[in-house]
This record gives sequence, structure tokens and C-alpha cells, in this order.
Amino acid sequence: MTEFFLYHYLNGELYDEEHYEKIRDDELRLWLYHHRQSGIAVWCDALDFRAAELESSQDALVLFHYTCREGMSCIADKRNAPIDMLSQLIHGDCPFGNGLITAAKEPHLFGHKNHVLTNFFWPRIGDVFKLGVAQVKSLKNSGNPGAGPSDPANQWVCTEIQTDPKHQGAVDFCIPLLVPPSYVYPLGIRLTPDLEGVVKIGCNRWGEKQWQGRDICMVQFDEDGLDRLSMAGWSGNTSILEHRFHCIESKFGPNHVNTVNELSSLAELLQASGKYEEVEPLHRRLRENEEKEYNESCCRENSAHDLNAYAMVDVVVLGSDLAP
Repeated sequence: MTEFFLYHYLNGELYDEEHYEKIRDDELRLWLYHHRQSGIAVWCDALDFRAAELESSQDALVLFHYTCREGMSCIADKRNAPIDMLSQLIHGDCPFGNGLITAAKEPHLFGHKNHVLTNFFWPRIGDVFKLGVAQVKSLKNSGNPGAGPSDPANQWVCTEIQTDPKHQGAVDFCIPLLVPPSYVYPLGIRLTPDLEGVVKIGCNRWGEKQWQGRDICMVQFDEDGLDRLSMAGWSGNTSILEHRFHCIESKFGPNHVNTVNELSSLAELLQASGKYEEVEPLHRRLRENEEKEYNESCCRENSAHDLNAYAMVDVVVLGSDLAP
């Protein structure tokens, strides 16, 4: 999926992979790639943050932000520009620095939803878990603080995370992002600017060393980057959708369902961006397509009715021949 969003998605190709199926969430009004094993639904598009870079560049990293249905609903409202969505998806100070918490791995590489939960909600070493009457545990006193979920001593922590009601539905959705590398801070490689000189690389903001292999990538933009994103609005995603629409139309034809879906997505984005003159001909095409589908449906129904009527005539005639 990383390769798809980095190359094929930008070149107007569709994603076809056995581990995912494309579905429509009518409540969110979004097309999603449903990961069969984990049940996590990935948005079929990607938020384009490449405009944050000073010089126009196509270089980007593909990252994945995991969220709940409420978080995914802000993606459905195209009145929110990407920079607005960014602020809505960030919830307070993150243990790994200011910004948006993401991962480099897609759902299929995590394998199971429980692995996503333990990756993002692993506790601090002193966090207390109340397992029952007079039964209190923490990583520091009852586990292995230097290890992660694969250590048998920490299996009870995994169980607590996965069964915690607060975490139910917390990673049901996934939002792909295209981010310039200079604004990405992977755990164990780079500290976010607000933590530089405060803690060592590979630690959280309290200086606690994290287990090896934990997939955390913080996305943090500076003021100049945020200003450029604010000015860009939806222009990056609009350019992508326009290119994808023309590529898919040339491959499948003007009336194919894939072409119509791309046309509808582009029209919705242009409408939300206030580009009414550009969106009018697209709306006209969509209305014409709907009328054509309706007329064809009526023709099919009439044809089926005529065939049924003809069959009934045959039955009546046959019955009259056999009558004494």
C-alpha cells in the first residue's frame, strides 16, 4: 500500500490487492479499502501535505494515521482543508512530541488490530492497571519495562490494552498521508524540535526508552510549513484527483463505474473548495450519467416484463391445447 500511494496512486492507477476490498461507507460518504484480516478500513485517497515544503517537490513519505469513526468523519467534510483536518486529528500533547502521531506500517503489515492498539497505546512504565480487587500492576513492578509486547512478562499488558473500553474502535480507520521527509520524526531516529536537548533519541517526553521496533512517526510542521499548507488548501489533492480522473477515463471509458466514482470525488472536492465554475460541467456529466442509468434500468425492467408476459401467453396457449 505504501508503494501504491507513493507511485501508482499519483499516476492514476487503482489499487487491487487480495488482502483489501474496496467498500463504500454510506454514513461517511467515503470509499475505503477494507483490510480483511484486521477489519481496519483505509481511506482510498491520501491527504497531500507536500505543499508544506518550500520548494515544489514530489518527494514524500507515505504514513498512516489510525483513528476512530469520529476522527474519520472530519475527512468526509471537504469544507475542512487538509490543514484544518490536521488540527482536528491532533489530540493534545503526544508522548513523543507535538504533532500528529502516525505509523509507517499499513494495516496488513501490522497484521491484526490488536497489534495496532498495543503499538499506539503502550503505557508508561509507571502507569497503573487495576486488574481486580486489591490487584494493581504496572510495567515497572509486574512486567519488563525494557521490552515490548512480544515479551511473555508483558502479555498481561497487551490484554489490558486490547480489552480497555476506551480503546474500542480507536483504530478502526486509517488515513494515508503524503508528507515531506523534513517534517517526519520517526521514533529512534529523530526527535521532534520541542524534545531536542530534553530527552535522548528513542525515548518518550519523560525520558523513558521505548521498545525496539515500536512504529511511531511524528508529523510536525513549522510555522512556515503551516502557512504554505494554509495557502495551498486542497490544491494538492485536487491536482491528484484531476490526473487520476483523466487516466481512469482513458482506460475504462467515460461511463464506467470507476470513472464515475473518480468524477464524483473530484466534483465534491471542487465544490467544497468554492470552485463553482469548474464543478458545474462535472455535475452536468454526473446528472447525465444518472439519467442514462435510469433510462437503461427502465428499459431492462420493461424487457423483463415483456418476456414474462410472453411466457404467460405460451402457458395459456399450451393449456388450451391440452384441455379436453
